Amino acid sequence: MRLVSNLAAFGFLPACGIFFLWWGLAEIVDGKGLSGAIASIFAVGIFGFSAQWAVMRWMAEPRGQFNSVGTTIRPRKLFDALSMIWIGAAVLAAVLYVAFAPFGHVDMPTYRSSTPWMMVFILVTGVATLWRMIAHGGDCYLRLTPDSCEVWNGPWLAFRRANWEDIKQIQDHPVRRKLRGRELIVLVLPEGRSATLLSDCVTGNSDPLRDWVRFYWQHPECRDELVDGRALQRLDDKKFTRE
Repeated sequence: MRLVSNLAAFGFLPACGIFFLWWGLAEIVDGKGLSGAIASIFAVGIFGFSAQWAVMRWMAEPRGQFNSVGTTIRPRKLFDALSMIWIGAAVLAAVLYVAFAPFGHVDMPTYRSSTPWMMVFILVTGVATLWRMIAHGGDCYLRLTPDSCEVWNGPWLAFRRANWEDIKQIQDHPVRRKLRGRELIVLVLPEGRSATLLSDCVTGNSDPLRDWVRFYWQHPECRDELVDGRALQRLDDKKFTRE
């Protein structure tokens, strides 16, 4: 499954991006600047997504922060920036299309009216995603506090906070659905619920991060480390047992 996703991210999508860029430049040369701009902006979004996927596959590195609330683990800044770029580009292109296509200013095929509805969908979901990502400070994160564990996944618009005592298990696979080719940290909650972090966005090796979460789940007496930087040192040292 990972091979298929890599082929799509590094083969099919870049080919689509090149096509949109070529099409956009041709439209601009032909005097259709708005249509060319929309196609070119979509190309930027596609290239941005492929670049973000490359960062995830080969350059993933956790970025840790702590304060009086707890310790937060995020992807590297480049990953967050590329996420904003490709989603922002898709939203901008959709805005231009929705604003000007009804007046005949956009020379792009509509495929029996499916294109306008697709643009509206991209606009609505893209704006919601960007808004939530800005509010949460990035694409995704894992935050541990002395009282709870928080998981935010921007592309899924999924945020969940769970008290430590409500967590039943910590595992590497979903509770119900299958999600192949991705590394996960899954917090199993009561009544079949769960909180899932796509941990390969954050780190190239999810096992230490998963063991780190499990350590604080199993050792509540150590959770004061989460507010003073010792938790990050424990993660760096990979010390997940009591001294």
